[in-house]
Amino acid sequence: MNILLFLFAAAIPLTDVSRVYLGSGSVPEFLIVALSLVAVVQSFVSGRVTLSRGRILVSCFVLVAVLSWVWAGGEFDRPNSLATEGVIRHLEYALLFFAVSSLVGSPAARKHLIAGLWSGCAIAIVFAIAHWMIGLGESVFWSWGPTWAGSMTESTFRVWGSFSNPLELVAYLAPFLGMSIAMFTVARTRAARAFYLAMFIGTAFTMAVTGSKTVLLVLAAAVVMSSLLGVRTSRSAAAIVMIVPIAVAGIWLAGASNVLLARSQGDVRQTESVTQREYVMSAAVDIIGEYPFLGVGPDRFEGVYDRGYRNSMSSGDPQTFTPENFFLLIGAELGVVAVVLLAWLLARAIAAGFGRNTTALSMVSTLRPSVVSVAVVCYLIVGMVQSVSSASTNLLLFSLLALQESTLVERARLRRSELALDSHPDVWWRVKR
Repeated sequence: MNILLFLFAAAIPLTDVSRVYLGSGSVPEFLIVALSLVAVVQSFVSGRVTLSRGRILVSCFVLVAVLSWVWAGGEFDRPNSLATEGVIRHLEYALLFFAVSSLVGSPAARKHLIAGLWSGCAIAIVFAIAHWMIGLGESVFWSWGPTWAGSMTESTFRVWGSFSNPLELVAYLAPFLGMSIAMFTVARTRAARAFYLAMFIGTAFTMAVTGSKTVLLVLAAAVVMSSLLGVRTSRSAAAIVMIVPIAVAGIWLAGASNVLLARSQGDVRQTESVTQREYVMSAAVDIIGEYPFLGVGPDRFEGVYDRGYRNSMSSGDPQTFTPENFFLLIGAELGVVAVVLLAWLLARAIAAGFGRNTTALSMVSTLRPSVVSVAVVCYLIVGMVQSVSSASTNLLLFSLLALQESTLVERARLRRSELALDSHPDVWWRVKR
């Protein structure tokens, strides 16, 4: 079981590569099925299944996704309207969440998962650096690269490594950038500090060669959060950390409003990427307003936007057919209810790194719960300004969410143990004396 956890976590950055060579499905997806079977057998043998709040939220989120898929197939009566790829991915995320949160209860299992995550990060860095060194030359990277890679020149070349898009590589590495900084600030040995410093340099360099400016945003936020956290796990620190993505979203929306104002005054440049993003964002808001409950269906935003919501002056390039915002995309495809459920799940994961028993839980893991909270925030920061809808990046997100869910379940168990101990007559007698 521990080996399966390690292999899955390490294989996440190979999702797109393995899908090209396997034709149908990928190595991480096959491992999710294996992990789910192990989790079911383990639950059956132990005779207990913990129905936590996070698992209820994930179940409701997937239920909404399935209902949206069924509804969209009837509402948009067009060919391929019942394509299953979108809804299958959401079912995979749910299976992953249930499996990982059930299997990482022991310190050994958590360590294997965390070792796998860091190994996957190293694999992504190696692929990306190799791609950067090869450049535009003929290579195997073209077989899974973005559709627009053929139009690249030496001056516009961007690294995508083992992913199918440079932005997906950025989204995958962002949590590791935050974790490496946060762990470096609390590492107690020279070897640990050297490891996290090396991972920080590798992730920062790799994100830089993708050509994405998001690396500066994530780096600044990670440094601020890590300096505030240190070894502290107070609720006030949790509040500060949760404010960070809200502040980033506010700054981003302020910049977006300036572009929208310029567009309303006729100052529109068809080749300006920021302006193009605002066209799609505006369309996403319109779609949410028209289909607020179930959206337009999983993976259907691009088609619906192109057919009925694309501005006449916006670009026809398919790469611009995304609102470049995590919550806008979920709201447009699955509806407002799905956004609320997912936001609640994310808030629980961020808050899981703080509060009572967190220090005790940190002793049984090589990755502090507060550091995982920083990783989730870094992922959300990227999701506020670019697309993070690929399976490879979301497999990492739901792994981190499941890791935090196991922390919350274990914390609840510790609290119940403390309450049982406090209510014991012998303990009461000793306290009274």
